[in-house]
Amino acid sequence: MEYRKIIKFGKSAHVVSLPTSWIRKNNLNKGDTIYFEENGRNELIFSPKDIAIKDDIPAIIDLQNKSEAEIYREVSSAYINNHHTIIFKSNNISAEKSNELRRVIHSHLALEIIEQSTSKIVAKDFLNMKELSPRTLIRDIDTAVKVMFEDSRDTYKKNLVDSLLQRDEAVNSLHFLTWRTVLFNLKNPNVAKALNFDTSELLKHWLISDYLEEIADECKRVARYFSQVQISKKSLSEFLNLYTKIYDTYNESMKAFYKNDKDLAFKLTLKKVELLNECSDYLNRHYTIPHIPQLMERVRIMINQVHLLVKLNYIMT
Repeated sequence: MEYRKIIKFGKSAHVVSLPTSWIRKNNLNKGDTIYFEENGRNELIFSPKDIAIKDDIPAIIDLQNKSEAEIYREVSSAYINNHHTIIFKSNNISAEKSNELRRVIHSHLALEIIEQSTSKIVAKDFLNMKELSPRTLIRDIDTAVKVMFEDSRDTYKKNLVDSLLQRDEAVNSLHFLTWRTVLFNLKNPNVAKALNFDTSELLKHWLISDYLEEIADECKRVARYFSQVQISKKSLSEFLNLYTKIYDTYNESMKAFYKNDKDLAFKLTLKKVELLNECSDYLNRHYTIPHIPQLMERVRIMINQVHLLVKLNYIMT
């Protein structure tokens, strides 16, 4: 650690000298502009105005003896860590393995195969990470989750389970891209600065993306069981009333997030107990009906996930 003395400069400013080694490393010259930000530890972080983003380093994945699930995890890791090129290698890539790989690759937004042989497949994306904002991606995920809420609620009219599975895959893709964008901004503070993001805001968007993805999963699972239950009109009306309350709480929570409304977020934190009590009451009166216990367990988990979203909006607003 190096030390520098503070020198008074005029009546309203002070200066600190910068190490020559840092100036040279960042190709700076006299008269160039740098910027600084204060983090949560009372420290000032200085960065060049335009930091050159590192060239893409390809990620190499060995396909030998790996299942589709294992390959999926490795691809997701490389994708989130901003490897624009992913190279898959194997002694002999069979047609079956190639089809598995295509499913994995196409589950990640903008990732496409650009080269293929019997021993190597190359996938690449041409995303401009400077142009992607976590704010926009969160709105896209929110829009998809709202549709999933409505479809899962309406699945008693028409079985929409397959449609929900497709929408869930879209949410997963946006979720991965949000993680990737947040991580890119954390590693490139000049980009985050241009988007008016600080570290805490990036962390908040990362966590919200997680909660939205988990809520989308529960919408899919609720629909799976809801499509199988057979209940009276009165019981159906009671369930739909409860489910609509959960949906309304979710909508209000996202409104609190977009408007940075801490008071609204606090009021919504009080909804959890009320909704869980209604959930337990409904289960106690219908637990002998096939699929109701499983359905209400998914609803209970959903209430808890929505509450985590609400609590985050209250704590980090």
